[in-house]
Amino acid sequence: MTRPTFRVKPYAHPKYKFVVRAKLAGKWKRSYFKTETEAIAFARQRNAASQSTEKDRPERPRKRAKSKPAPNASPVREHGTADCADNNFAQLNEPTYTGPYIQRYFGDHWSMHLPFAYDLMREFRPKVFVELGVWKGESYFSFCQSAADHRIPTQCYGIDTWRGDVHMGDLDPEIGIEVAEYNWRYSSFSELRTTTFAEAVNEFADGTIDLLHIDGAHTYEDVKGDFKAWLPKVSAEGIVLLHDVAVHDRGFGVWRLWEEIAKPDQSFLFEFGYGLGVWKKVPVVNSDSAWLRRLFELNHVEQKRINAYYVTAAAALALWHKTQDRKDRDEMAKPLPVQVFVDQGGSFSETSSMTAELVPGRWQNIRFDHLEKLGTNRQGRIRLDPVNCLAFVNISSIRLITDSDKHVFYSASSAADFAQINVSAGVLKHETDGILELVATDSDPQVFLPELNFPSGDSWHLEVDLEVHTARSNIILRQKETFAEIQALQMESSAKTASNKRRQSSTENKSPRSRTISAVHNAQARNYRPRPLSFRPNWRPNARRMKNKSATLNNKRTSRRASLKKRGALCSKAAMKPRDCRAFWKFGI
Repeated sequence: MTRPTFRVKPYAHPKYKFVVRAKLAGKWKRSYFKTETEAIAFARQRNAASQSTEKDRPERPRKRAKSKPAPNASPVREHGTADCADNNFAQLNEPTYTGPYIQRYFGDHWSMHLPFAYDLMREFRPKVFVELGVWKGESYFSFCQSAADHRIPTQCYGIDTWRGDVHMGDLDPEIGIEVAEYNWRYSSFSELRTTTFAEAVNEFADGTIDLLHIDGAHTYEDVKGDFKAWLPKVSAEGIVLLHDVAVHDRGFGVWRLWEEIAKPDQSFLFEFGYGLGVWKKVPVVNSDSAWLRRLFELNHVEQKRINAYYVTAAAALALWHKTQDRKDRDEMAKPLPVQVFVDQGGSFSETSSMTAELVPGRWQNIRFDHLEKLGTNRQGRIRLDPVNCLAFVNISSIRLITDSDKHVFYSASSAADFAQINVSAGVLKHETDGILELVATDSDPQVFLPELNFPSGDSWHLEVDLEVHTARSNIILRQKETFAEIQALQMESSAKTASNKRRQSSTENKSPRSRTISAVHNAQARNYRPRPLSFRPNWRPNARRMKNKSATLNNKRTSRRASLKKRGALCSKAAMKPRDCRAFWKFGI
């Protein structure tokens, strides 16, 4: 029995307990894992992937030995499965999913093809991606997520009216609003356009779209019209995706178009789910990536194997999301601590603080009573720690109120008020429509109010209206990068504005004569055109010109040599060797 290429070994490390290693092309490749389950699932996936790359060969008959089932070509650990082409997915009770975390997941029509969409963007790396029919954005944002995760320089366009069609019916307008808000995290390279397909086709030049996904109206006439209208916009090596190819009822006609355009070495069909057709404008060539060549140049057995791989990944992703949703709901139900500190002579301590609790995901009014008991100073600052984890925090108002007469001696609810509030280094601050938006990139975000005079002889309390949304580290990281880009653009714009103001003020301070001379010089500079050089390769100077030039140069050398001797400089004949005069004549020296 041949030993598997990727093998699991124990690893002595405080964090990682197992290592999966393999020797490929004479070099060791290692991947480290915290649990044995994850390591075994990864090893099975890589072993199955390496075996699937080899073509089927006839093997010598041999005795069947008792051994474990063959590893499955999917990013899950299965129980009781023998062959990846004949999986019983009802036995996937406790999957260990090792594929990408798909953030935009609803379990709808496109959910079975999300792992392939993620891989296609990573391997194909299109410069321009266009999706016709975004709806909730499950497929569109999976492409965007892959582009962001792998830092692919692509431009994504989502086109939809969000009004519905003959099959979807009328859509809720809130869907388009929610999709636009979600698109903000990919706004550096993603753009949503609320228009019809016929109007948007004229906004793209021919041959500029590398990856096109058609998922609009599904009647034969509509999908064929979209395909013909947008095909000239697809580049020579472009790829077109057609969804719902496997649906033959309810008036769907995508399958008819697929039967017309599907060709060997140019198309691939995922038969599970609602069906996804992958069509290439031209057949694959050697210059295409190995991943694409393997996808389009497959026999019937390999096609079934790839279908089984992605259907297993999709099933494991669905089960994994169910468990994650349950965990997220449990985490969301847990209250988060909100802590307030009162300045104690320029420092903050736990002894002079109060803690309250909030529930993430909704607006709440948090109140801290009797803050006068936290310190004896009548002047200082107040520090607010809204959460203790990575999160998005929205604050609409902050108020300090006396208990006796309900006097508000400090309030922050506008852009001018929020501008006086400082934050710690791990917090990104932004104000939008009277809301202070904070992005906590570490587990200890801090908000500092300006220095205040506290009331004496009276009790007072703090009220904060805020909303907190916890988030994962990768989302916070992308948000931090986006904020950095925005701040860089703002600094560049402000620097240009300041430079223009300085230039304008310097011009205004000049005398009338200086301003007139500057205007003349600027006009001359604008109208200046360099004189074109006329190269004449056969041109030769006449004898008289050569003689005069030579005499002039000799006289200059003689006078130069004499002046150097007068100053006591040492001149060698090699240093004053006559040069080729023709070079000087040619350039007019």
